[in-house]
Amino acid sequence: MLNKFFDRLFSIFSSINAIQKVKKDENGICYITGLRRYISVLLDFIIIILFLQFCGQALNQLFKNSEDGKIFGQIAAKYEMQVPLSTEEKITQSRLIKLWILNQIVQFIMLFSYVAYMWVKFAATPGKLLLGLRVVDAQTFGKMTLKQATKRFFSFVLSVAPLFLGFIWSNFNNRCQTWHDKIAGTVVVTNKSLKRQS
Repeated sequence: MLNKFFDRLFSIFSSINAIQKVKKDENGICYITGLRRYISVLLDFIIIILFLQFCGQALNQLFKNSEDGKIFGQIAAKYEMQVPLSTEEKITQSRLIKLWILNQIVQFIMLFSYVAYMWVKFAATPGKLLLGLRVVDAQTFGKMTLKQATKRFFSFVLSVAPLFLGFIWSNFNNRCQTWHDKIAGTVVVTNKSLKRQS
């Protein structure tokens, strides 16, 4: 239902080049960039933030006890006043730092597992599924492998870090590939054009 809504919405604005840039090849595959792709990334970002917040809260509930909050408040107050910590506060501080590091590691593993699973199993994350897009192998147009998903996940930073230049690059690439798409050997295409091929 939402997919049809977004298809109608974007078909209304399809004449505006900034909304959706589609490049069609000789086989009828539609490569996509522009606002439609960026909205899918934004939707995925929101979903991932909510997912990680939920996971972080769940982990905190598992490993923190009721006294930790009170002791953490005392530690923060002593830091502001530059008062030395008691032995119990130092032990709690050390334990909380270790839990925070563990929490970050677990969240990163869960994030990678979630994204890689979605790419390998469904050829898209929820944002792309909602907007009728798929991330597929650039040569076969089949689902990507775990190796490609791993490359794409870790090289995503390269597209984002230098002021989103990797995404801007996709506007000038023949197949609308970002830098992380190039590294992983993937392309983002419309689901409709893939269905026509099968």
